[in-house]
Amino acid sequence: MSELLSFLSLKISGKLACTSSTKAEAGIDVVIDLKLEERPNELPISGFVEKSNECLSFYVWLPDKIFNHIHMTFVSSKPEVLRIFGTELYYCQGDISGIDLLHRYDEDDIF
Repeated sequence: MSELLSFLSLKISGKLACTSSTKAEAGIDVVIDLKLEERPNELPISGFVEKSNECLSFYVWLPDKIFNHIHMTFVSSKPEVLRIFGTELYYCQGDISGIDLLHRYDEDDIF
């Protein structure tokens, strides 16, 4: 009998507010899928982004400590921006190296 595998995840959708990428324009649809990955907390965030049909899809794996922090921030306050760091899109794909939550949206603080 096969077992059902389950893991914590948080899916967020919205519009891209701003970007430093030349292959993605502000205003396009965004889907961010944050997933909990059980591993030592000292390992970095990992993930990738794909662009297709005018939508950016981000898939991010986070250690327990970071995932819990993000979840509690969403529960206890109303952050305005989830900032994602990574490499430039190359053939509509790129890597993610980090994320950050901001309570206020100020375009000068984003880059």
